[in-house]
Amino acid sequence: VLKLFQAITLPVGLRVEILAQYEELAGEGESEAVVAVRSSAATEDGASWSEAGQYDSFLGVRGAEAVIEAVVRTLASFASQRAIVTCLRRTQAPPRPAMAVVVQRMVEGDVSGILFTREPCGGDSMVAELVEGRGAALADGTVTPHRFLIDRDTGASTRLGEKVDGFVPAPSLLRALAEMGRRVEQAFSGP
Repeated sequence: VLKLFQAITLPVGLRVEILAQYEELAGEGESEAVVAVRSSAATEDGASWSEAGQYDSFLGVRGAEAVIEAVVRTLASFASQRAIVTCLRRTQAPPRPAMAVVVQRMVEGDVSGILFTREPCGGDSMVAELVEGRGAALADGTVTPHRFLIDRDTGASTRLGEKVDGFVPAPSLLRALAEMGRRVEQAFSGP
């Protein structure tokens, strides 16, 4: 099934629109933008689960044809064994084909991560899971992140687990994450 999806050809109008938007992403003095091509599907996250990484994303994509290929491969990942098994394990039903593909300017980060505005197993604190560099390995589960418990009011943080390397995020980063988390909760009226 996956090979059939990977062989699809995008409709001409969609291809033209993607390429026009891609050209707009190039910065001043750049001939081509470097982008991230990512999935966005309702089946990736829910009120009681989070399964980021079940569909493919591509980072550091450069060039029109590479963007089109990455869009097709991202769409095709909806039919990957990983995605189908993940969905069946949770719902006992095959996934509904509803996915958007986001093409956005690539931002290289010194630190990447996930912020839970409520502790996943209960509690009122926030939890940050952080890795150095790009966050793709965190999202797909190939690395163990550094975890920090963050007081939602003060931004004070405590490392959870053992320190496995020299990675120590600046306290100001963790306080800024707490502030962003509070703003997101306000905007959405909850965690």
